[in-house]
Amino acid sequence: MHCHRVSGAGHGWELNLTGMQYDGAEFEMGTTTEAFMDTGSTLTIFPEDMYHSVVEKLCEGLECSAYKGVYYLKDCKNHLATFKPLQIMVDENFYDMPPQSYLYYYYNADGESMCEIALRAHPEGSEETRLIAGINFLENYLQLYNLEDPQMCLK
Repeated sequence: MHCHRVSGAGHGWELNLTGMQYDGAEFEMGTTTEAFMDTGSTLTIFPEDMYHSVVEKLCEGLECSAYKGVYYLKDCKNHLATFKPLQIMVDENFYDMPPQSYLYYYYNADGESMCEIALRAHPEGSEETRLIAGINFLENYLQLYNLEDPQMCLK
């Protein structure tokens, strides 16, 4: 179990985001320096530029399509093994978000197997720079919250 001090100015459970990678490739963090741990958000939400970098990397070599900012992949069953964990680094610790947490599987109206990449960008034009780590990230970890000495522990 690793405990992390809350880094935000009293706005919630914001932790020091120090990196992110997928399959060994690191993402440019830009101005994103905090991850807000939000049990009230279903999905993990990224600043727009980071979101597009992440989705491009996830879709590398695959035929992903987008509809209204949501990316999806047809013939999901044949590609599931190609996806790797998305790794989010808080302080010096990497936390894996396995593919089953960021891919939603379903069949469309034509009976085709589909995967939706269950990550989102902040609304276009938003000045939000935090990564919002929602339930699809947090479901993978036991979370302990220390209210007296603001820390969040993840295991």
